[in-house]
Amino acid sequence: MALANHIGHDKRGNKTYVRDAEGNEIVETVEERIRDVQNGTPYYRTIEVKQKIEDDNTRHIARAFRDWLVAR
Repeated sequence: MALANHIGHDKRGNKTYVRDAEGNEIVETVEERIRDVQNGTPYYRTIEVKQKIEDDNTRHIARAFRDWLVAR
């Protein structure tokens, strides 16, 4: 049995993000593939964007359960 103490949003439905010990939101850099057009020809390129980490541990609970099932 598991209890999710962070589900990605508060009781009002506002998204919540992971914070450090000082209360600052943690930001990570990820690569994102975007579609662009140059001289009328579409192409894809990769850019780096910074985004906040959503405070949601429900995926971790599901992953731990799957690992537990395999280990049985």
